Amino acid sequence: MRLADLRQENAQWSGVVNNIPRMVSNVQVGQRFTIARKDISNWMYMENGKIFGG
Repeated sequence: MRLADLRQENAQWSGVVNNIPRMVSNVQVGQRFTIARKDISNWMYMENGKIFGG
């Protein structure tokens, strides 16, 4: 699932779910979701037109 409006606080990240999750059913589009950094397995972000991560 993809998150937008990311925020970091200590070892946790939160963001707003901005797509329909395919592998989980306990979250919905528009919901704020919080996850521990250690549980993130794939990430990507864009800054100044350049993609990082993936």
